[in-house]
Amino acid sequence: MLDAAFGDDIYNSLLQYNLSSVLPLVYGFVQTVTPALAGVHLSKAKAYFDARAAVDLVVSFVPFSNAAMCDALPDTPIITVLTDFTHSAAHPWLQHPRQIVCCGTERSHEQALDYGIPPDRAIRTSGMCVHPNFYTQPKNQTVTEREQTGANLVQSRLLKVLILFGAYPPTDVVLELVAALQSRPVLRVEGLPDEHVEALGWRAPVHVTIVCGRNAALFDALRTQPTRSDTHIIGFTDTMHERLAACDVVVGKPGPGVVSESLVSGKPVILYVGEQQSYTMEQEHDVLEFVRNAGIGKAVRTVAEAVRVSAEEIHSYTRNILALPPNRAIFEVLELVEVQARTLLTAKDTKE
Repeated sequence: MLDAAFGDDIYNSLLQYNLSSVLPLVYGFVQTVTPALAGVHLSKAKAYFDARAAVDLVVSFVPFSNAAMCDALPDTPIITVLTDFTHSAAHPWLQHPRQIVCCGTERSHEQALDYGIPPDRAIRTSGMCVHPNFYTQPKNQTVTEREQTGANLVQSRLLKVLILFGAYPPTDVVLELVAALQSRPVLRVEGLPDEHVEALGWRAPVHVTIVCGRNAALFDALRTQPTRSDTHIIGFTDTMHERLAACDVVVGKPGPGVVSESLVSGKPVILYVGEQQSYTMEQEHDVLEFVRNAGIGKAVRTVAEAVRVSAEEIHSYTRNILALPPNRAIFEVLELVEVQARTLLTAKDTKE
């Protein structure tokens, strides 16, 4: 409606070609021009809704555009579901006091109240919203069942690693990760005797699945180079919940989507943040803080760090995931929409 996809295309292209250092400049430009474009946003929103049948309720899953929608539809409830862990200048979600906001973290809920959203309009969901398919995964096993799964993992020491950086993974980083993981059985670490590396579990072989998403260059590069029989390459897929169910650990970026889906699926995360601070986006810093504080994964700056992970370590992170409250966020949002719809119908019946 308001060209939000254009910004996503720029973001994904920069990530794909490992040009994340440019992103702070892009975000700085957007933050500078956004206030000046408020009138344009409002005009486009009005034109969009005027060209359609009357709208009774809006559910928004995007930042930037919520103020325009609130002003374009002054009598229509606007429910904004935050898909970032927090509101930020780079991704502004809290834009209008009339919004009904669904916050998946304690921090974003505090931000909503501080912004001035009334408490009855600032809804604290039990977690971040993900697709309903993810709620059928092993996170719903009993603690005893998951403990047995973890014990089997430690005993076998065969880790199933899912490399998942979203729809447009960085080509160079993923290629380096795959090469390092395939060479793991002969891993050597400067300053550590071989027997210590072996004892830490860093040489145990791994089963690797790489999700290339829409990065055709990465898919072709992996297809044309020799890989081990326990390495699988897939392109874009709509069965990500099944891939997550089959793995032991996710290696990827600290994006809110990747991390939220992994946690609902009961999978720890190893988050690659790069050696330059600019590699991590503003909206990803709170994701990293959440992961560190909950002990459900770790951040690594280099590929060498990413491959130094043992079954015992992954099992420890998994135990901490089990301790998190159940996430029913998508169903809680659906219940909120149903309540709002019933309220609107009641009001219409009263008028008639």
